[in-house]
Amino acid sequence: MKTTFQFVIALFFISEFFLSCSKQNEISDNVCCSPPYININNYMRDALDLYVNDIYIDTLHPNRNNPVIEQEPVERIFQQIKAIADLQTPEVYRVFNLLETHAPRVNTNCLWLKVNPGAPETQAIIDGEPTGNVRFDSLVSKYQFTELEVAYHYPDFNWLCLQSTEDWNMIPVIAEFEDFSFIEEIEQVGGYSGYFSSNFPYILKNEHEDYTEYVFVFLWGDCPSGCTDWRRWFFRVTKDDFKAELISVDGHQLPNFVYH
Repeated sequence: MKTTFQFVIALFFISEFFLSCSKQNEISDNVCCSPPYININNYMRDALDLYVNDIYIDTLHPNRNNPVIEQEPVERIFQQIKAIADLQTPEVYRVFNLLETHAPRVNTNCLWLKVNPGAPETQAIIDGEPTGNVRFDSLVSKYQFTELEVAYHYPDFNWLCLQSTEDWNMIPVIAEFEDFSFIEEIEQVGGYSGYFSSNFPYILKNEHEDYTEYVFVFLWGDCPSGCTDWRRWFFRVTKDDFKAELISVDGHQLPNFVYH
């Protein structure tokens, strides 16, 4: 009898716990019983992409002609993203964990060259050998271009990608490779600004005098034709003390498929 009574009491407390947690979930969007864990280290690459994107879209950026990516502004952006993640709110859970929102990748290590397939220097590049052109070989070594990607249907589509083991601001790197007889063209790099159609969630960054605005964007619904549905989360992070807050959310209700 005593054992039965203890079992009933235990069931009562267990049911009360889950009922309480369920009520909290109505407000906190399922963060009561399973608090969202955000691996913020996954966003260091996002910080780098967001910073380099600033360089690519701003023709007056002070570091536009510096091939080395300075780490201080990258770290500052990372700390701002971390401040947003540290809010640990239902909306933060949605953009970081549920939607896995990240910054669009920008090119920081691939030099796409349209080459003359018949040139001996081109064949040397494909064979992984020095070209014999001292300046070209010196630049390849300087920027640590150690890997090669050959375009499909080469040599009909005569493009090669020299891949570096390091990340660079590619604008001045490209400029240094522009004057070689066996290179016909170099693909330029570019950034992104404003909203654009995408099959994946992405982050935009807008600088203001005292704060930085981060916009987390999710689009869906016939995205090949421009995406018919969208939702955006606007966060603000102060520049002096990294205080973050959610400013607003707009757009359509999230579709059911993102929860499965």
